[in-house]
Amino acid sequence: MGHTFLLLGFITFLTFRGTVSFYYLAMFLFTLGEILMTFTEGPYLTTRIPASHRGRINGIMSIAQSILSGFLMLVLGFFYDNKGPYVSWTIVICILGTSLVLCMVLIVLDRKAYPALYRK
Repeated sequence: MGHTFLLLGFITFLTFRGTVSFYYLAMFLFTLGEILMTFTEGPYLTTRIPASHRGRINGIMSIAQSILSGFLMLVLGFFYDNKGPYVSWTIVICILGTSLVLCMVLIVLDRKAYPALYRK
């Protein structure tokens, strides 16, 4: 759900560029998406990673996230300068859409790997 709200926020931002009232809607959607992702990411990882490895994995994830986001910002800055904002935001939306699809695949695979976590 968090990724979905982020995607809706970016689509709102791109669709209604220049209309200030829609910026508030986009910020609301971004905030809701970030909150949902924050609430779910920690518990998801702690139920699947042994306590002895959590620190190492969190460290590696933090470093990888920093490197990837820095690289993505560099590439998007290049596209923004050379192709304009529409192309840049479209790339962001495509990346986030791909991430959303991969999360859906992860949910299906996770239900198979950890069926006990999904029992009511």
